Amino acid sequence: MMEDIFTVSDLETLKVISDPLRISILDNIRLANNTGEYRTVKQLSEILDLPVSKLYYHISMLEKHGLIHIAETKLVSGIVEKHYQVSAQDIIIDRQLFATGLDQDHKLTAMISLLDGSLDATRADFLSMVNAVGTEEEVSMRIQGRRGHISRDLVRLSPDQANAFYERLLALVNEFSQLGTEDKNETVIFNLTTAFFPVKSGRNQGEIE
Repeated sequence: MMEDIFTVSDLETLKVISDPLRISILDNIRLANNTGEYRTVKQLSEILDLPVSKLYYHISMLEKHGLIHIAETKLVSGIVEKHYQVSAQDIIIDRQLFATGLDQDHKLTAMISLLDGSLDATRADFLSMVNAVGTEEEVSMRIQGRRGHISRDLVRLSPDQANAFYERLLALVNEFSQLGTEDKNETVIFNLTTAFFPVKSGRNQGEIE
């Protein structure tokens, strides 16, 4: 059974989900689950274009830490075939993980690993899109004549402005995650990666005199 939220409350599990390949595995299993399907290691091998032997270790780590589980098994040519489901639709990090029990270096290492893993997975998705440019698939990837949107901005916000924007951003991200459809014939997989955080504190810090 898939829960709504999986809370990461230990450093080892955080390390597990900081690997870009494991992020891709989770993403692909979740996408299948959203359309009422499961995923086998063989199917993941074909989707990710990687040998089955390379995936077994990562699948084992995800299963060991409760991020995925076997939803059903089938006997295929005398071999038990495992079909996987993610344990939850969304994964969140327990803030208490960074509040206690870790020194500053371990906190920074853990967060940087998580950030690197997410960005590496996003980079791989972006390169996949770029490689499709100029092919028939390009037509189906257009959004009102555009292939997507990437931007980076730094803006000075008051605490009230930041809180208000943060609430709207969370609502939009939640809306995006709920948009999935079971009709796979007329759909394209889209990536949404977000990051919103204070870069500098202090009203005058960073200003040029």
